[in-house]
Parts: sequence; structure tokens; C-alpha cells
Amino acid sequence: MLTVVIGVLALADLVGRRPAEAVLTVVATDITWPEVTLNGDPQVSVTAAPLPWTITDTRLTDAPWTVSISATTPTSAAGSVETAPRTLSVSNLSVTVGPVTADVGADPITNITTTSGLTLSTAPQTLASSIGDNTGIYFFTPTFTFNLPANSYRSNYSGAVGSSSLNDYSSTITVTIA
Repeated sequence: MLTVVIGVLALADLVGRRPAEAVLTVVATDITWPEVTLNGDPQVSVTAAPLPWTITDTRLTDAPWTVSISATTPTSAAGSVETAPRTLSVSNLSVTVGPVTADVGADPITNITTTSGLTLSTAPQTLASSIGDNTGIYFFTPTFTFNLPANSYRSNYSGAVGSSSLNDYSSTITVTIA
């Protein structure tokens, strides 16, 4: 008796990633910085993403991809009394990717490169990339550093100075994949 099995290996390779559902995505979690009291001295604040960021490539094309990152200028919004927004330079923010790991069934990470110690800017920069041959799901947990220079100003009060809440410094970090 002759049994012919066609495509079993191909079907096993495609479980959960059928071409009709092909995607290329990056999912980033929000970052929350610990509170820092600005006392006139230079300070460093470090925080890690609370959950791993995820890159998913199920296109089955072996096409390259690039994860880019940018940030807006950290700004404390104007209040009702202190009416000028305060800013800190975006170049005080940096990111280190950390190790990249592959999910079960993903291609090896050998074609993935990352940039660590990347100083952020308002223009997109490469955080991670693949030259191709990286179908699957990959994880990494970035760590962010915020270097606060000496004599950084406190954030603005939302209302009356000294008796209302402070408007936090805020920066939007944008992560894209293409």
C-alpha cells in the first residue's frame, strides 16, 4: 500500500499564519516614567516597558522590514497662571532594545539587527530591522533613559502656583514598521 502525504510540512509551517491573514505589525506598550524631583542637579531616570514589544511578520515573503521610533519634545502644558509651556530636549531621551527572542516556530533571529543606546529625535530612526527571512513573531523589552540636565525646570502648575496639581512633562513616542 502506498500512502502519499502532500503538504503536511507546509501546512504545519503555516499554522496560525495563512497568507490570507498576512500581517506586518509592531505592538508597543505604554511607558510610564517614575516621578523625579527636579532639584537643580543632573539626574537620570530609567524605565523599562512593562510588557515585551512584539513584532509580527506573517507575510511569508522573506521581505525585509524596519521598526522606526521617534518622539515628540517632552512638554509640560501651560496652566492657567503659568501660561507658557515648558520643554526639555527630546535628545535627552534614549532607548536600548534589549535581547530579541523568537516565538516558537519563528525563523531564527540571525537576520535581525537592533540599535541600542539610540538617542531619540523627532525624526524617525531605525530601532530594529530584518534583511529578510524573518517570518514569525519576535519579542523585545526596551529600556528608556531620560537624562535630565542640571537646572531643568519643574513642570507647570495646572492652576494656582503651589496649590494645584502639576502638569507632567509628556512625550509621545511613535513606533512604526514598514
